Amino acid sequence: MTAAPFGRSQRLYDAVYSWKDYAAEAERLQPHLRGTSILDVACGTGGHIPHLRGAYEVVGVDIDPGMLDIAREKNPGAEFHAGDMRYFELSRTFGTVMCLFSSIGYLPTVSDLDRALACFARHVEPGGAVLIEPWIKAGEFEPRLPQSVIGESDGLRVARMTLLELEGDSTVLTMHYLVGSEGRIDHLQEVHRLRLFSDEEYRGAFERAGLAVELDADGPMGRGLYIGARR
Repeated sequence: MTAAPFGRSQRLYDAVYSWKDYAAEAERLQPHLRGTSILDVACGTGGHIPHLRGAYEVVGVDIDPGMLDIAREKNPGAEFHAGDMRYFELSRTFGTVMCLFSSIGYLPTVSDLDRALACFARHVEPGGAVLIEPWIKAGEFEPRLPQSVIGESDGLRVARMTLLELEGDSTVLTMHYLVGSEGRIDHLQEVHRLRLFSDEEYRGAFERAGLAVELDADGPMGRGLYIGARR
């Protein structure tokens, strides 16, 4: 994960994920949140932040400057930082550090997962929590027809089809976008690679970072949620 994965599609993100119920997900996270501050790692366009800022101080981190530009537009006055989830340093701690919507899957190796969890653990208060929403786990990938979604945002109508393929220990997502704006239709293509970590690999990374771990099988949107407690 040495570069931002979304390339030219940052401005399409909210249209493609207009189906996502950030308010409901924020509500489902409430039992797991600790303290009065949250660090949202891989925050993207900041969709969860408006639903948490009333009760918590929320700071966002993302590797993609384009995503952060949108997050700032949507969340005036909120604090955001550009950074790689393995290496960022904010010189402070938070009650909760969270990495949602399977963003952890962009890490390519178990060593990178260890680096990210160690980084998260450095930024969480004693008694605080580290929350990770996983991607598909190793051994659980099933071949499927290309997935399709249609959405609208900021005057754009977007249709995206995604082909998921298994390649070694990763999924390769080939995304085709048709973008309709006034008087034209454009086509974009992106390829994303997400690692299939196993349950044992997730748990091992938490343990090596000094975090006691448990799994909420449902999580905010049915993908599960690993909950690490700072010892």
